[in-house]
Amino acid sequence: MTAYSAADLRALAPKGLPAILNSLAPTLGPVLAKYGIDTPLRFAHFIAQAAHETDGFKTLIEYGSEAYFNKRYGPQTSVGKRLGNIEPGDGARFRGRGIFQCTGRANYRFYGQKIGIDLVGAPDMAAQPANSLAIACEYWKAKGLNALADRDDIEGITRKINGGLNGLADRKAYLAKAKKIWPATAAPRPVTSARADPLADIGVPAPAPLPDAPIALEAPPPLAESKTVLGAITAVSGSGALGVLSYVQNPYALAAFALVVAAAGFIIWQRARQRKAFGT
Repeated sequence: MTAYSAADLRALAPKGLPAILNSLAPTLGPVLAKYGIDTPLRFAHFIAQAAHETDGFKTLIEYGSEAYFNKRYGPQTSVGKRLGNIEPGDGARFRGRGIFQCTGRANYRFYGQKIGIDLVGAPDMAAQPANSLAIACEYWKAKGLNALADRDDIEGITRKINGGLNGLADRKAYLAKAKKIWPATAAPRPVTSARADPLADIGVPAPAPLPDAPIALEAPPPLAESKTVLGAITAVSGSGALGVLSYVQNPYALAAFALVVAAAGFIIWQRARQRKAFGT
């Protein structure tokens, strides 16, 4: 069993919060060993994904306001339905938490049952470091990610965790750093095929179906959280001007939005004048 130190985690993510790094480090070795995440390559992929999902171990709770999450992940949305959100407020209640940012009522229920905690009744428990590590390991196991790690398939792992390739460049950067901190000196394990249903022959009941959605979903931050005018422009283009206004809870963000609208209006007016002057 490999031991991992907070200093090594800090080398991977220098801005990580000491409270998170110090809580995770002692438990990584024994917990990961139980799930077969016990080669340098498997660990590098696991910790790289965790580093990205936690913004470099700076948070175990997804950034965003309640209004934002309820608008994006509420039961009235297609994303919310896929996440199993069924009640008003579920979007915010079951926002991303933990090192893999477990998101949605269905994931909270399924992985809560796996680790023996009622995460639907107490969703904040998913943000505790020890619980979040257990949830991430259960997800890793359920999706067969050791096999993808053995093939050094970061895109395949990212798709399983995120449902797409959001943040792929950042994940690759963390993976490259992790491989240097924990050199993959051990030979990769051979990948073997398994029967589709290895329990069928001995009469073991089939396990409960996995949630349809991946464990983590990412989206651009709402305009109120954009730190630059470029962030405001991205939010406007992504969700429409009127939709963005519903997120504005910050005077600086509102000013940025007003500047963008004013600049766009000025450009349109100038072009209209030019067309009129040249008779076009």
